[in-house]
Amino acid sequence: MARVLSNTITFLPIKTPLAGPSKPSPLDTISADRYPHFYVCAHKFRSGARLRCPHTSLLAHALYRRRTVLKLKLGRFRGFVRVLQGHITVLGRSGSGKTNTAKVLLEELTKKGVPALVLDWAGEYSLKGFARLIPGDGFSIPVLAPSDREDPERVDVIVDLFDAAFRLTQPQLYMLRLAVKRALSSEAKGISDLLEALDEVPIRSYYDNEVKAALVRRLAPLAEGRVSRALEGWTGKGDFLASSSIVDLSVFKSVYAKRLFALLLLKKLYDEALTRGPQDRIVHATLIEEAWNVVPYRRLDAEPTVGERLFAELRKYGECLIAVAQNPSEVAWSIVNNFEILIIHAMLPREYDVLGLSELRSIALGRGEAIVVEQGRARYVRVRRARR
Repeated sequence: MARVLSNTITFLPIKTPLAGPSKPSPLDTISADRYPHFYVCAHKFRSGARLRCPHTSLLAHALYRRRTVLKLKLGRFRGFVRVLQGHITVLGRSGSGKTNTAKVLLEELTKKGVPALVLDWAGEYSLKGFARLIPGDGFSIPVLAPSDREDPERVDVIVDLFDAAFRLTQPQLYMLRLAVKRALSSEAKGISDLLEALDEVPIRSYYDNEVKAALVRRLAPLAEGRVSRALEGWTGKGDFLASSSIVDLSVFKSVYAKRLFALLLLKKLYDEALTRGPQDRIVHATLIEEAWNVVPYRRLDAEPTVGERLFAELRKYGECLIAVAQNPSEVAWSIVNNFEILIIHAMLPREYDVLGLSELRSIALGRGEAIVVEQGRARYVRVRRARR
């Protein structure tokens, strides 16, 4: 297509009538169904009409789009998917091959020069060229970053992160907000400092005492062992977002610690994206295994979680998020609806109804086989094996 369009741009100002039977022009290859604007231009050119080039910008845009689209090869010989600027959702029950598909996507992205970050929930990923980061062993992210002190609105973001990880009640959220504000004003960095600030929050009633005690019970385990080392201050090997890396979350025994650390990583990712500014192409990718922990299902009348808001915001900054989950009913509906590419492995028939793809209920997919939904069209792909 690029060759045909470049020929069109080159020959538009030239008035050359066609005489008698001759070799077909490249303009003849332009389809009226696929490229209606270019088809009109081509036939005006054939008739010798002088064009004002109203579609030159469209042609240039098409060429630019072709350069910025990432073409990822899923199959061994074919099965390409094209990603311009958006997120990818991979669904499938256990043993269907979705983890292998996620690894293939990561291989293809890194071949295109796009660095990737993997939030490895169960320690399943080991990829060539990816650094392995172990939270608490030379890699940590502070709960309270120095930049949070400069922006009062960051207090609400931090409180939302804890709410998404622990499902706190409204009284607990209010008391936690008071503690976070107090901790930031005293230049606190870790969970132990936050617990000290929480202890200093004044108690006005017996009910306040119960709320504080419940909150301390939830947060105290974070100040012990590996979790404490992973959340106390910032240490890391350079800028881990500038190169491809895998963060092994399986070292945490508590699901709450896994959730909180994953959300802190997304917050760090968002801060870096704001510094980078809006992009018109994909410049970084992040894969989230067991995505229901970060973007869980919610009722339609409930407020979006902080994970959903991060998903919605990061796209415009050139971030491609790859959400991997077993069923669409486990994750937030906005994540499934706002994908650019949906890759479906074997699922229970009722899960297709959640996606609005009831016509696929009767399709039986084997291990490694998938249905790819791209630009409103569904097609079958057999995903190749990822390299070891």
